[in-house]
Amino acid sequence: TLADVRKWFGEDDPWVERPNPSRGEFYAEVMAEREDGWRPVFSRRQMLRSRATWVFDAHWEELAQVQCPALVLRGLDGELGRAEAQEMVRVLPRGQYAEVADAGHLVHYDQPEGWRAAVEPFLEQLRTVPT
Repeated sequence: TLADVRKWFGEDDPWVERPNPSRGEFYAEVMAEREDGWRPVFSRRQMLRSRATWVFDAHWEELAQVQCPALVLRGLDGELGRAEAQEMVRVLPRGQYAEVADAGHLVHYDQPEGWRAAVEPFLEQLRTVPT
């Protein structure tokens, strides 16, 4: 059931250290009911195959090539550490950094107002930046 999805990903997920109800809500939104139960709307096999090519690699060289302004936004309770996020900003030619308290990897689900408070000023400054 969707309640089971919310509970598994929000409270019982063995891959996360702390319960996170918003993570459960996120996963409930990407599920569809099939004949054999609730399944992700995406192909699990395709997701794992596409992820396999990049999940264990560092991408510092690619980051250094990004020429547009970029915001590295992290939830303080997320998997991305502060030092690594700040290094990403240093490597990005036009990188900026922001944090949102009481948020994990899914910042916009965990703290939508905090996410907006970080993203909107970044986007607003882009309106006045020459290209």
